[in-house]
Amino acid sequence: MISSLQRLSRRTPTLQILVAPSMVDSMRTFSDSSSAASFFPGAVVHCRGDLPYGSREYVLLPPHVSLEDVEEEENQHFKLASLQAHRNIVFGAVLHYQKKYVKDDPDEFEPQKPMLVSACLPLLDAALIDAAAEAEQPQALSTIHGLSVWVATCFQGRAESKVLAALHQAATATAAADEQAAVSLAAVQSIATGIPRPGHSVVGQGTYRDGAAAWEDLAKEFVGLRRSEECQLYQARGAELVGVDLLADTRPDYMKSAGGSMARFFFL
Repeated sequence: MISSLQRLSRRTPTLQILVAPSMVDSMRTFSDSSSAASFFPGAVVHCRGDLPYGSREYVLLPPHVSLEDVEEEENQHFKLASLQAHRNIVFGAVLHYQKKYVKDDPDEFEPQKPMLVSACLPLLDAALIDAAAEAEQPQALSTIHGLSVWVATCFQGRAESKVLAALHQAATATAAADEQAAVSLAAVQSIATGIPRPGHSVVGQGTYRDGAAAWEDLAKEFVGLRRSEECQLYQARGAELVGVDLLADTRPDYMKSAGGSMARFFFL
């Protein structure tokens, strides 16, 4: 799913600065209440792509930089944050630059790190307006980076998971051990660590199948604990988790980070 959305987002763009009359002030600069204002003073939201409802990208740039400027490789460092969208689905929030720039001297930077949530909120606000253009319910598809590490640390006893504790109890209860729970427990441990189960040479389709239900529950718990920055971004605008898409992004790095799973939200 995510791969298809990413391919759509790479279509030949048309360039445009968002200047919807009702949104000029909030979309062109951060409000004083935004914690990102101190990092990116006067930053501007731009949009490019198939506007207003096709594949598009929302980009946060310093006030002295245009979209044409960041097409050049040597100017990529000016790109502050971005967000992708396709029709009514938003995804792919990224914080590109992690230092505070000085408004009066754009070549000077201070080593401070803003939060993805505050930096991307203006982009999300703009994207949601376009996502509702055809009266469809806006949705978000979010990464769950760090899920695998968290599950692995739970197995090590360095973090706590109610889902994992219940699964372990069911799998090891001496009176009535649940064989399926034991299979699921071994599978999610394998997915989290990348180490094949005993008797297996790889973490393959069978492992993901056996661990699917438990992994989905663990992903929901992880999101509920507010451990995912991108999920927090969508939740900040009232999005509610409605499900977990298993193996939605099978790129090797993301498989290692979250077992390929992504969280789906509806903006209600």
